This record gives sequence, C-alpha cells and structure tokens, in this order.
Amino acid sequence: MNDRSPFDEAARQALDTRAEGLDGATLSRLRQARVTAIEQGTRRHRWFSHWVPVTGALATAALLAMNLWHDQMPQPAPELALLESLVGDSVLPSSTQPDPEFIEWLARPNGAV
Repeated sequence: MNDRSPFDEAARQALDTRAEGLDGATLSRLRQARVTAIEQGTRRHRWFSHWVPVTGALATAALLAMNLWHDQMPQPAPELALLESLVGDSVLPSSTQPDPEFIEWLARPNGAV
C-alpha cells in the first residue's frame, strides 16, 4: 500500500537521482549527520517522555492540595447589617408575628396538607 502522493514520489526520485551522483566522502558525512540527528532526537524524546508526565502529576497534585486546603478554610460570617440591607423591607413581613396558617402547618405530622 502506497500512501504517497505523485508529488512525493517525484521528489523522492529526484533526490535519489541526485544522491547517486555524490562521492563516497559526502555520502559518509551525510550518513554520520543522519545518525547524530537521530540520536539527539532520541535523547530529547527520552527526556521529554520521562519528565513531562512527572511534572504534570506534580502540578495536578499541587492544584488538588490547594483546592482542598482552600475548601477547609473557615469562611467569615457576613455582617448582620449587610444581610439586613440586602433583604430589605419588601421581603420581610411588617409584623413580627408569624402567620397562623404556617404555625398550623408546622404542627401537622410530617407536614401533611
């Protein structure tokens, strides 16, 4: 199965034809450069493949620890004056007496209707 396009094949043939005309010393230097490049790429890949997962795991653990620590911090209670100003007069009943129907409903077993 050949996945190469016609352009890829033409480029490959042209490069192969030019490479056949090179002298032995140039071919040797090209092979050495290729081997060196492959080794350097492998070294970089090894470092990358070993340290990136470790770094990611440490960052995840640090974020999780900070999140858990933040959730356990005591939250300050809101000031009573602020709560009263947010509620306003329109929400609170004008009288301090509870609604008799509500008291009756509370007295029923299991809040029956």
